[in-house]
Amino acid sequence: MKYIVSVAAILALLGCAATKPVSLYQTYTDYSSQINAENVEQLAPAYFSSSLLPKSFNDSSVTQQLLFKNMMAEQLQHAELITGNTGCLALAGQDSEQQPLQFNLAYRSENDKWLINQVHVVFLEQLTELKPITNCAELFPR
Repeated sequence: MKYIVSVAAILALLGCAATKPVSLYQTYTDYSSQINAENVEQLAPAYFSSSLLPKSFNDSSVTQQLLFKNMMAEQLQHAELITGNTGCLALAGQDSEQQPLQFNLAYRSENDKWLINQVHVVFLEQLTELKPITNCAELFPR
């Protein structure tokens, strides 16, 4: 009986450790620190859904689009929302000329990874505090 209780307790602890909460912000931070012009072709599949990946990386504009992170020189705030297998992340900051901008990113969980599924860059007139996200659709214009 002691063994059953011990095994149950260990499994419960392992179960808690295995269900670490997802952070889309951490996923973005990993993308931002890892990917660059030299490795974008190799690493893009680890950060972007297949619907955003090009058939060929020969066009430099494709590389620039996948490296949208370079537009933001200073990140100031973020907010995120996860609902099931989808989520969104809003990042606000400034470009290299201290002009405010915001990235709105839609994420989708595929094969136990959170991948960027949509990117919307917004050039702002002024930076305001990000409000908590209640619905990801509000971040993407139709």
